[in-house]
Amino acid sequence: KGHGSKKWIFLRHNNYQLNGACVQIKTITWSFKQDIVEPLAWIDLRLFDDYWREANDYVGPQGVGSNQPGKYEKVGDYLRSMQILHYPFVSLDFRDNPFNDGRHRTAWLRDHGAQAMPFSCSSQATADKLVEMFGTNQRKTAFNL
Repeated sequence: KGHGSKKWIFLRHNNYQLNGACVQIKTITWSFKQDIVEPLAWIDLRLFDDYWREANDYVGPQGVGSNQPGKYEKVGDYLRSMQILHYPFVSLDFRDNPFNDGRHRTAWLRDHGAQAMPFSCSSQATADKLVEMFGTNQRKTAFNL
């Protein structure tokens, strides 16, 4: 389950109020660096979560099931103030543990209303399969602060 070179992805985000002052949303517009080695796939998080729920590395709502105490909360603190973010990395070759990196980020974003996000993949075949199974046309990740 190897991961190529880790690339940090710079992103832009906007804060705004929804329906007056009710809910503050952060929107991530992912910036793709030209030197990314791994293929990317945009995923519908609801569809992917149904698949991931059966895996050994699943991080449930509010971090339940994580084997890293406090990691979910730390990820939330980071995502509220982030300037850069690394793509989650997945491989469908490992059904019981599809994540090599990013499962807490994915869980926290899922729990805070994100519907779509890009995943870095182990191969182009994996990216194609992810798009076939869980793909979306959305190209922004928005979540509740």
